[in-house]
Amino acid sequence: HRELAYLAMRVAMDTGMRPGSLRKLKWRDISENTAIPKEERKIWININVPAEKTKTGRSYRVAAPIAKFLERIRAITKYKNSDDYIFTNQDSGKQISERIWQDSLADLLVEARLADWREDANSQTKKVVIHSGKTITWYSFRHTYITMRLSAGVPLPTVAANTDTSMKYIQDHYFHYRADESTGILGKGRKVSPADESLRWIGSC
Repeated sequence: HRELAYLAMRVAMDTGMRPGSLRKLKWRDISENTAIPKEERKIWININVPAEKTKTGRSYRVAAPIAKFLERIRAITKYKNSDDYIFTNQDSGKQISERIWQDSLADLLVEARLADWREDANSQTKKVVIHSGKTITWYSFRHTYITMRLSAGVPLPTVAANTDTSMKYIQDHYFHYRADESTGILGKGRKVSPADESLRWIGSC
């Protein structure tokens, strides 16, 4: 279960899926990406992301480089039929419980030295104190995915479509435009002549 939780984190980081959809993911939701060369199909797969109780409440389709993670899950799980959950409790064959999901995240944070254990006699789940003081949840992997894809130059509409959220929401919460880091994207498809002389004069204007 610890390794399944780790692999779930990797899948979440590379898909931007909401935690509820991640937990509902079944093997039948995975398909081969036939639009790319065969070698790339060993990396990129298609996912029909299950609907979650969200504003949209709909399923959607994404491409993600998680073939290696899914291959490992199939090597360790007892549940590989098309209607089985990908992240399955290996003892019961049912969905992994909320307690196991939360305990696994707590274990990860402590092992990564991002948090320390907190004693809490009234709780059945593990509790941690995060060093940064920030709240880190399973949803944080979605935030990281969106931030990293934007930083890598993926167009905002593509990131929005691949995470089933609006461009306005991403603009309001994630996107911080930096003109000096955008020359690569702005110059695509353009052939521009350089200046003939030194630009030392810029600082003296």
